[in-house]
Amino acid sequence: MAKKILVLAGKRVGFETLSYLFSIGAPIEHVIIGSRDDVELITLVSEKECSYDFMSSKLQEEYIAENTSYEWILSLWNPAILKSKFLDLGKNKLNLHPSLVPNCRGNDTAAWTIRKGLAAGVSLLDMNEGIDTGGVYTQKEVTYSLVESGKSLFEKLQLELISLFIDSWVDIYNGKIVPKPQKGSVTYHDRKQT
Repeated sequence: MAKKILVLAGKRVGFETLSYLFSIGAPIEHVIIGSRDDVELITLVSEKECSYDFMSSKLQEEYIAENTSYEWILSLWNPAILKSKFLDLGKNKLNLHPSLVPNCRGNDTAAWTIRKGLAAGVSLLDMNEGIDTGGVYTQKEVTYSLVESGKSLFEKLQLELISLFIDSWVDIYNGKIVPKPQKGSVTYHDRKQT
């Protein structure tokens, strides 16, 4: 029996990674789209005849009440903070994060990476109740120059996240890559700090 997957996706990163999952025939049970403005994602999911909803706090509560379990919950550029009871619906969980955690947990990672002179990179994380505190499935360092803008680095990190997910997903799904605890100095930034 195929492992049921619940996907939460948004924007370009969500579109590209979800397109990849559809292309390999991943057993996607349902998709939660980050916003009604994600027209490309809505079109993709509709063309694949996959059921979908739009992310909201109320929707998370509905899922929690239904108590349906999933083998995987994939957060593919999902804009919402997920409640721990929602995460409990997934046996396995994965989040895409545009930094080399534990550096730059939270928001605006490209800007803080440049501002603090940190190594840039991307991480595929297990999800737990903390913000970007789960174990690391895999990471990739990304080079940048000191004169690079935050916007330019952010775009580069998005492309690297898509690539890392495509290169690693099958091995993660099949249990060949498992999450390991984060190591190193922790930095965290929220939108107010930016």
